[in-house]
Amino acid sequence: MSEVKWYFSRSGSKEGPVNKNDLVNLIVSGQIKSGTKLWNASLPGWTPIEKTEFANLVSPAVAVPPLPGNGPATMSPMPNIQNQAQTSPAGVTDSHTKVTQSLVESKRGMSLIESVKMCFSKYFCFKGRASRSEYWWFNLFLLLCFFPGAFLVFPIFIMYGGLIPMLSCAVRRLHDSGHSGWLLLVPFYNLYLVIIDGQHTDNKYGPALK
Repeated sequence: MSEVKWYFSRSGSKEGPVNKNDLVNLIVSGQIKSGTKLWNASLPGWTPIEKTEFANLVSPAVAVPPLPGNGPATMSPMPNIQNQAQTSPAGVTDSHTKVTQSLVESKRGMSLIESVKMCFSKYFCFKGRASRSEYWWFNLFLLLCFFPGAFLVFPIFIMYGGLIPMLSCAVRRLHDSGHSGWLLLVPFYNLYLVIIDGQHTDNKYGPALK
């Protein structure tokens, strides 16, 4: 079975996917705190971390009582995340850096260059969702490679290099509207499914694209 991928909210935006070990590192290093909401395919929706299997890794916020004879206590400022990273073990810092770099997800309104980079970075990825712009820009890129001259220069790329990412992107495109990738095998209906707009809410294939 494939490893479960997690998404989490931070500063009002979703980030992910990350695997379970990387998510634990983010919690332990203080990057994910109490009140953060998590999501994966097995959860009914975005769920507070306190109601997930990681609840024992976060400490709930506790109000500090005032000192006798003094006014209300003030909470100490939160430690700077950069300072934490400097004093954290090298393994935790490096792991967080790799996770941050991997938090690249499809979005609506992608450019041609973004689309090509995304599709090749998800070469064998048949999970998740792809926006219409990602799908059509990448197919335009592949079409340009078929022009006379380009075909003579890139025959191996056209035959092998572009086929798999084209199929994986098409499967993710169907996922965006909540449909199974197997529907690509249905003539004409598959064209309709890659043309229609995707769902603007979370579905069983992943969080909504922004």
